[in-house]
Amino acid sequence: MVLLIIFMVTAVVSDFQYNSNVDFELAINARDEVQAEYNALSALRVRAMILRQSNKLKGGLDQLQKIAGMDMNAMLPIGKMMEMIPVECGILSSFLSKGGDGFSEESFDDDPASGEVLSDEEPPLQGECLATAESEHSKISINMLRRQSNRTSKELTAMLLAMLSDPKLERHFQEDDRNGNHAESPEELIGAIQDWVDGNTEQAISPSSDEENHYDFMDESYKVKNAPFDSLAELQLVHGVDDDLYEMLSKNMSIYNDSTRIEIATAPPERIVFWGLPATIRDGVSLDTIPIEPFAALYNFLVDSTGIAGLGMGSLNLGMLTTLIQEAGLGAYIDESKLKNVFTDKSSTTWYTVSAMGRAGNASRRIQAVFQATEGNFYYMRME
Repeated sequence: MVLLIIFMVTAVVSDFQYNSNVDFELAINARDEVQAEYNALSALRVRAMILRQSNKLKGGLDQLQKIAGMDMNAMLPIGKMMEMIPVECGILSSFLSKGGDGFSEESFDDDPASGEVLSDEEPPLQGECLATAESEHSKISINMLRRQSNRTSKELTAMLLAMLSDPKLERHFQEDDRNGNHAESPEELIGAIQDWVDGNTEQAISPSSDEENHYDFMDESYKVKNAPFDSLAELQLVHGVDDDLYEMLSKNMSIYNDSTRIEIATAPPERIVFWGLPATIRDGVSLDTIPIEPFAALYNFLVDSTGIAGLGMGSLNLGMLTTLIQEAGLGAYIDESKLKNVFTDKSSTTWYTVSAMGRAGNASRRIQAVFQATEGNFYYMRME
């Protein structure tokens, strides 16, 4: 009888100990998840605050430069300078532990801990966090395909064609996707995107044909929107856009930028050289007839330049780009008037994609958001 009682007590204690350990682990995980989310949101808010201040600062400096008669391209764009300011937990914790008096933006004062003086032993942002920003003005504006201007249509189509003609993407135009479809060529895919966004009922690739009948008779039939993209996610509905192509297109296209020109101060070298420049080729010259070596030389130079003092493309303007094109041996192929229509060296500090990460223990959170710096508002946010 005594042994039975001892056995029962042991079983109860073991069960209690097991459940307690499970509850303890769940509590730790829940705590880490909350901390990771807090870290990511904190980094996101600080990055957004910096971008908003850069917009205000740029406006003031623009006025000052005009009054002083200074060259508007004489200094590094403010937006790029502000993007270079690091936002990570070590720096933020160091700042907040001193009282947090330095951050006073009204849009971000809803954090009750922002003014709390915390001890060095308990940093306010335990774990890791990081937030980066990318200008939407450095991307290709997909909704500009809606314009009926012959020049605009040609330039944007040339940029997309250069992007999609990469030999590494050939399989996407030869093999069916998981839905059993594929576009036969980059031109067909670009035409499908244009049919989605334009306001007419004619096929972009074959103006004499009715687009409704064309897409109705596909294996995966659908009706085109005939209106601007409200989200880049709509690209997944367009004929020929599989998962891999969507990932590439969505990283390099924007629905927020309302200009056909790429901002060279913030665009990566690949976007400038291999996608932008093909849209500036002189009439009558085929891209296939131009040697690849000058493009590669220009690309490598720009890549090397991005590492100089961490300035990226910030100091690049149209005059410098024109000189580099000549030195690379591309001057005979590039139309300088088109260059001004495809690129701009005027810095914009309005639309940004902000990516933030927070980590604590085994938990992590990632946030992707679109921030309008002039208004100080987020137009899109997704947390993972």
